[in-house]
Amino acid sequence: ALASEGIQKGHMALHSRNIAKIAGVPDELIEKVAKKMIEAKKIRVDYAKEILQKINDGENL
Repeated sequence: ALASEGIQKGHMALHSRNIAKIAGVPDELIEKVAKKMIEAKKIRVDYAKEILQKINDGENL
């Protein structure tokens, strides 16, 4: 069980970074946006764009 949880967690991190990239998040912000998506359990392109917009608007995330 522990091995599969580790693999799943690693896959979610990879998947969230890919989604952030697809959403047009700049390379220097991908980790930050991916982390926020994982925390919210919303790994979606539209949510990545929403997070990026908040960062661009100066919100402290």
